[in-house]
This record gives sequence, C-alpha cells and structure tokens, in this order.
Amino acid sequence: SDEREAFSGLSGGRYMCVRLDRRCWLEVEDTRHRYAKNLRRYHYEWIRLGRPTLNFWHWLDEENKDLTLATCSRDKLETENVRYCNSSDRRKYAL
Repeated sequence: SDEREAFSGLSGGRYMCVRLDRRCWLEVEDTRHRYAKNLRRYHYEWIRLGRPTLNFWHWLDEENKDLTLATCSRDKLETENVRYCNSSDRRKYAL
C-alpha cells in the first residue's frame, strides 16, 4: 500500500510501526485523508446529535454531504487533505 511504502524509508527499507497521535485517527481512517482537525469538528457534531447513525462516515458523506459547520465549512473540510508521500514523492521534498 502507499502507506506501507511511505513508512518504509524511515527504517532503511523495512516496514516499521509509527506511533500515531490519537487526535489523527479520523484522518487515517478517512479514505480521502481529510485534515484531522476539520474531521474532528464534524465528528463532535455527530456525537452532539446523539450519533444518529451507526457509521460516522455514512452520516458525513452520504446523509449530510451538504452539511457545513460555523467552525469549519464543508468546502474547507473537502479541500484540506493530507498527502501521504511514497518514496518518489519524498525525493521531491528532500532538503
């Protein structure tokens, strides 16, 4: 996978375990890799509403695709993404 390749360079070509900041789990779980801080705002809203569906992602992307929050617009949620770089991508950014 891209993630495996992205982390392989950190250990000289061997895959290694990377400690994940607990605030970023939504970003990692999201297939679109939207920015964790923005996702958390929508996740808090889902919780505030009493978890109206069993699946947060379905609630966010299917049932409420036009939902926008005062603290984070839908446009901001959709456009601010994290890019996980593979080895060739990393070379472009090497110092």
